[in-house]
Amino acid sequence: MTDEEHAAFPGPEKYPKWLVPVALFFGLPLFGLFAYLGNPLRGFVAALSMSAMVVVIVTLWNFRRYIVFWICVIISSALHVILIYSIKDGDTHFSGIVFAPAFIADFLFWQTLVVWGVRQFRF
Repeated sequence: MTDEEHAAFPGPEKYPKWLVPVALFFGLPLFGLFAYLGNPLRGFVAALSMSAMVVVIVTLWNFRRYIVFWICVIISSALHVILIYSIKDGDTHFSGIVFAPAFIADFLFWQTLVVWGVRQFRF
């Protein structure tokens, strides 16, 4: 890649410090819905999944004009729905620290996939 191409290529933005708390706030309605329906563990996972999606989309918003970005968002959303419904009903309570490695791995995987896809395919 030449210097001109590299300069014209948008990169992921550094996100502001308030992004993660706001993303967690967007996940609260999902937690409330699932808790109301009787499965707070599934609601907790749904809230974390929604928060991960919001953080990835906001940090990669420069790529919104590329089809690869939207394909990755749709695939990620579908996989998160499968993840949410794969959680079994039960009275086991997991703390947030248990899901932190999965949250970080999910964020890094989708961010890397979008950046790689845009650089490879450019559509």
